[in-house]
Amino acid sequence: MVLDLPKLSKEDVRFLDFLSACSGFKERALAWVQPAAKTLSDIIGEPCQIEFKRVSQEQSPEITGTLWPAAFPPQEGLFWIETDTNVIQDCIHKMLDHKADSNDPKMSDLERGAGLYLLARVFHSTKESFQLSDTKDQPQSPLVCISLSFQVGEQNSFLRIWVSNELFESIVTQSKPSEETIRQQSVARTSWAKVPLSIQLASLNLSQEDFHGLEPGDIILLEESALQFDNKTLSGSIDATLGAPAFRKLSGALSLGESGQYALSLQDTDLQEAPVEEAPPAEEAPENKEEPS
Repeated sequence: MVLDLPKLSKEDVRFLDFLSACSGFKERALAWVQPAAKTLSDIIGEPCQIEFKRVSQEQSPEITGTLWPAAFPPQEGLFWIETDTNVIQDCIHKMLDHKADSNDPKMSDLERGAGLYLLARVFHSTKESFQLSDTKDQPQSPLVCISLSFQVGEQNSFLRIWVSNELFESIVTQSKPSEETIRQQSVARTSWAKVPLSIQLASLNLSQEDFHGLEPGDIILLEESALQFDNKTLSGSIDATLGAPAFRKLSGALSLGESGQYALSLQDTDLQEAPVEEAPPAEEAPENKEEPS
């Protein structure tokens, strides 16, 4: 079978493996969202909602908010939670029960410390091993970005989780997806393939003499055909082969649908064995005959 699959880079394959590994944590990850949002709501006294949006791979991360580094032991590596600075400042001051004079784009030491306490409470609510980190390191590409929507009261904001390359590799290595996950991933990849389909309308036997005598303009009458032509419409049964070389034979009835398109109603499918190419016989090495001296 010849498949015209798109070329994937090493990074593309690793990213697909990461998505496959992450699918095993789907229920766990969804379970984190609700307690995290509820904990924030209880602390700041405002309704909070957090929703998953997408996962992407970023080569050049653009950081626009405030970063909070953290770890996820026993996996190696770090991740960073990026929050909108103004929104997290509002959350902090609501937690402290006082109003800030102005939202300075740079967080004060008091705001930073209160923000770490707020995140520690959120981490504790997930019942996972998340830990805050005091590293000064910044996210380095390539990174996986998990984007979330974050709503506080009537204010819409965002959360971005930047996963380091080390943590990325650790999750992929330690996560073992189920057989069903592997099957779904394989189906998703092979669905990109282009497989040739050949349809046989009739069969004809010609002798070599007749074949070599054919010229442009000659008409060949097809005596053996299961197709009928009635009122400018084709009908009947046809055979088709899928793949090159053919690996599956399809048989069915040809009909004209109401939309004006021809349709093949499958009646039988037959898996064909791929032809085995026999290796050419090895050439025998010539015997070395010593000439008498």
